[in-house]
Amino acid sequence: MLENENEIKNAQGLIIYEISKRKFCTDIAKINNILKMKYVELPETYNKSLVSKIIVDDYLYHLINISKLLILNQESLSEKTRLLLYDADGLKFYFLVDQIHHIVIHDTYYKDTEEILEPQLKSKYIKGTINFENSEVIILDLEKIGNEFIPKKPSSNSFHNQNSFPK
Repeated sequence: MLENENEIKNAQGLIIYEISKRKFCTDIAKINNILKMKYVELPETYNKSLVSKIIVDDYLYHLINISKLLILNQESLSEKTRLLLYDADGLKFYFLVDQIHHIVIHDTYYKDTEEILEPQLKSKYIKGTINFENSEVIILDLEKIGNEFIPKKPSSNSFHNQNSFPK
């Protein structure tokens, strides 16, 4: 079952998007920006690595290749391709989606991932699924993905960030 069903139940809404012809969703409150591809340029390293860097509005962000992570065929960029900024749980990174299907206030139910996912999609990065308009939508665990692939910043009370040695 889902690790934390209340997280989705308490979400104000979901953004449902497509990656490699499969539908995924995320709590809309954790998506801080949605960009059309005409406003940014993908780094040359994007197709070759799981994590690369991208510049958006003069800021440098991590860019996680979800297609590569889940071992899915990567679709070609199109007018519908979007970059989404995950911004929650102390993490901030972009990821690419082939298109956005819906932004909804949900009235869905949950299913165990073992029941419907293809073998290659049974992954530690997937929380479960929901049923939306008679189709299964996969709930990605973007927090787990970010925690695994984005380097942690030292906390402000870290020894290395202090100006003097402790007495």
